[in-house]
Amino acid sequence: MTNRRPDWPSRLMAAIEAARNRPFSWGGLDCCLFACDCVAAMTGVDPAAEFRGRYDSSAKARRRLRAFSGGGGLEATVAMLAARHGMAEVRVAQAQRGDLVLIDAPEWPSERRALAVCAGLRLAVMTAGGVDFVAPARGLRAWRV
Repeated sequence: MTNRRPDWPSRLMAAIEAARNRPFSWGGLDCCLFACDCVAAMTGVDPAAEFRGRYDSSAKARRRLRAFSGGGGLEATVAMLAARHGMAEVRVAQAQRGDLVLIDAPEWPSERRALAVCAGLRLAVMTAGGVDFVAPARGLRAWRV
């Protein structure tokens, strides 16, 4: 992974704030693309570049994830992209500000998972209602950015 830029904390907060007033959209600003927007803001590297604009519904997103990961879903895809970009997996309890965190998301019935970014004491995640901040206890897996 490209190192974080010297001003990464302000870039992370700017990326979160920029998404707060934008509507959720599959393939435009969904949970994964929001989290990767944060990574791109901090590092200049977009781990989701090959996914942007390539789906526009939940069903198409699931098909794209399965195709990329050889039949897996969101979790498998995130793990593969993290490895490809040199983001080491860490225990969720060790996630620091700016790290990616896969969370339990029962509000998403198709996947029941979402990708968030650690924003300090809470995890920022894009939901159908916009950016939300959830407890780290919802974390399932985490990757150091």
